Amino acid sequence: MGIERVTTYALFQSTLGNVAKVDAQLATLQNQLSSGLKSSDFAGISANANQYMQLEDRLARMAQYQNSNSSIQTRIDTTDTVLGQVIETVNQLKNLISQKRSGALSDGSSFAALTDAVWQTLVSQLNTTVQGRYLFSGGRTDTPPLDVDNFPDLPVNGVPDDSYYGGDQRDLVVRASDTIELVYNVRANEDGFKKVFGALALAKQSIVSGSDDELAQAYDMASEGLEDVISTRAVVNSNKVSLQNINQEITSLTTYWKGVRDDIAATDIVSASTQVAINQSILQAAFQSFARITSLRLADYLS
Repeated sequence: MGIERVTTYALFQSTLGNVAKVDAQLATLQNQLSSGLKSSDFAGISANANQYMQLEDRLARMAQYQNSNSSIQTRIDTTDTVLGQVIETVNQLKNLISQKRSGALSDGSSFAALTDAVWQTLVSQLNTTVQGRYLFSGGRTDTPPLDVDNFPDLPVNGVPDDSYYGGDQRDLVVRASDTIELVYNVRANEDGFKKVFGALALAKQSIVSGSDDELAQAYDMASEGLEDVISTRAVVNSNKVSLQNINQEITSLTTYWKGVRDDIAATDIVSASTQVAINQSILQAAFQSFARITSLRLADYLS
């Protein structure tokens, strides 16, 4: 046998060693391609293991922010929509009071029914829920802010109050990123709403008193309430834009950090595939050499 000859033994051993090394490299590369990772444990990326773990922590935190912000974005968007509806309803209330004052709506019972309808509409709007949570109740998200049977009144004549309100005084805050917190909720007892409901109470009182002064005061109060609600909606829109910008920044950071993490741990598919092809060629050549060595006979040299 050729491998038993002194002249071929060293070459055979060298070839066999090279085959073993290339075969081990090939197995590693194939594992990397199938798993998508350079190593199955931190030992394989020991020089960058600490950076990798920091990146994983950052990415997990960004994912939490994205999930939370997505839910808050839905609530803010819905709040904005509802406030737009409330603004329309308050304008209807102002028109109703104007018609009553001008005599275009002289019937007291019709006026009473229409003010009740305005109240019911506002109740429906401000009792909006998202994911089972009331939007306008402050921290009492399991409690409707308004009770349709609790029509607003004015314990102190001409002074708006929130006796109609069923929520609490809490503002809801979201940590939208590592450095930014946002107050995102609107309560149904904020000044604008108190004035709107005070206007409703005065309009209802005027039916009994017949006082045009009360109607005039109701109109002015509704106008002030409307301005406040419009300002509140502007704040909500500002928060909406801020949250959208924060989410875009988080998405950009997440993409960047994933790239850095993948540079550390993920398999370079193109490079690994190329190296697999090279190693397979090397193995094929080595096996051919091995086969040639083992087939050598003295007669081959004498012929």
